Amino acid sequence: MTRTRGHFFRSLTGRLLLSAVLWSAAALAVGGMLLSFAFRTYVLSDIDRKLEMQIDTMVGISEISPDGVLRFNQPLLDQRFAAPYSAGTGKSPK
Repeated sequence: MTRTRGHFFRSLTGRLLLSAVLWSAAALAVGGMLLSFAFRTYVLSDIDRKLEMQIDTMVGISEISPDGVLRFNQPLLDQRFAAPYSAGTGKSPK
């Protein structure tokens, strides 16, 4: 049995099969890493873009009142700011 296994890898077919398996595994690993990097880059840039838009909106509609409190002169459009104790309500936990 050992003689048959060794003989298989000495043949051209065996070496080509082993080479194809190794190249396929390497290509799969590199492709997976590239896809992971591309996805991570896309997600982070999308989050950055959304945060910049929210900051620009908040700066554009904010003002400092005569008593020194930062207030928004119109409601924020994002519904997450309408939740209790969020930045858009002006209410703070007591």
